[in-house]
Amino acid sequence: SHYMQDIEELCHRVLVIDHGKIFFDGPLAQIIDRFSGYKILSLTFEREAMRDLSAFGEVTEQTPVSVQLKVPRAKVTETCRQLLEACEALEIELVGGHTEISAGLNRPLLIGAMLGQVDRDKLVRPDGARPGDALILTKGIAIEGTGLLAREAAGRLAGLGVPGEDIQSAARYILDPGISVLKEAMAVCDAVRVHAMHDPTEGGVATALSEMAEANNCGMLISEDAIDVLPLTHALCRAASLDPLGLLASGALLIAVAEDDCESALGAIRQEGISAGRIGSLVAWQAQPTVPPQDKVMVIMEGKHGRRPLPHFPQDEVARFLTQPDE
Repeated sequence: SHYMQDIEELCHRVLVIDHGKIFFDGPLAQIIDRFSGYKILSLTFEREAMRDLSAFGEVTEQTPVSVQLKVPRAKVTETCRQLLEACEALEIELVGGHTEISAGLNRPLLIGAMLGQVDRDKLVRPDGARPGDALILTKGIAIEGTGLLAREAAGRLAGLGVPGEDIQSAARYILDPGISVLKEAMAVCDAVRVHAMHDPTEGGVATALSEMAEANNCGMLISEDAIDVLPLTHALCRAASLDPLGLLASGALLIAVAEDDCESALGAIRQEGISAGRIGSLVAWQAQPTVPPQDKVMVIMEGKHGRRPLPHFPQDEVARFLTQPDE
């Protein structure tokens, strides 16, 4: 096996054979001590905070804001403790974040955490919108879901009749138009007073709209025709019988602004070369017509078939497709 996790769980004795000769024969712990006696600790700081870290280990690489330390494996825990103490003394924040399980990993997995600072009066949250606000959607849907389907299920999509050229183009959605929302967020915040923002992710734009409505204790009236479903998203969803409203939608951004600021907000975003459109409005809950009284907030879609509640997706459409058996 080439998988150390399997070896650790199943084996007590390990043999390493190199060109037909036994290179090592012994307990697993011994091979780790013999051939992997050091670990590399990589540290990145927000600002230039530490100049000499040689007391913590051998410095193998260093920039003004980062350092790599080669530390004896037996001393890793103690070294980390010392570094944490030093960070606390120098008022350096260490931020932890995302955790996930990735089975059968055959590629590098990069995990990072970022912490932004902002003046309190400039902070934009998902829950600052109010009835009467205009709701804007940038780029369209569903960028990440489309790219992920093309990358992870190309064979199945081809079997469903999606042309290979479309699958290759869809796979590039991750990079173009891309899943960053930084440029549009900065542009609109510079142009107008933004009341609320929310980035759709798992569960698609439908889930994001419901989350935003609930956070603001408002209803929403959404024009179904105004939601821009990207061409390849439409093609893949049609072939795979998926609803684009519930497809992983990272790359889009929902923005709530005052009615009078809507055109200025759209102009600022489009000035950056990013598509955007108004998809609806936030309304007071009691102002929603044709909605029976209910305890929870509702989002209403308006389309060619009249008004209907926004569909609910207990599972993202990407996950549903990838986990369902091939037919």
